[in-house]
Amino acid sequence: MTEQVEAAGRVGRRPRFQSLRAVLNILVIIFGVLVIIVQTSGLLAGEPSDAFEVMFGWDMGSWSWIGRVVMIMGWLAIIYYRIQALRRTRAATQS
Repeated sequence: MTEQVEAAGRVGRRPRFQSLRAVLNILVIIFGVLVIIVQTSGLLAGEPSDAFEVMFGWDMGSWSWIGRVVMIMGWLAIIYYRIQALRRTRAATQS
């Protein structure tokens, strides 16, 4: 009987850290989209870019396109998993 009362008390509550996690996921997604836009435009332009060099700093010369492709693919994967986490959180709160 006490287990049912405890379970009923938890149904309507949403822990604070879940909302912070959702905000963090959204910020990572926004930053990832920005990185993808900048790196894709640089890749299509065919010229090296100094964007994000402080953070990711590599200088591969004529092979820099490989680094850009890897970065774009990596950020696409990160964004995909962050969106999945947001979907799971939303499904858990709606159930």
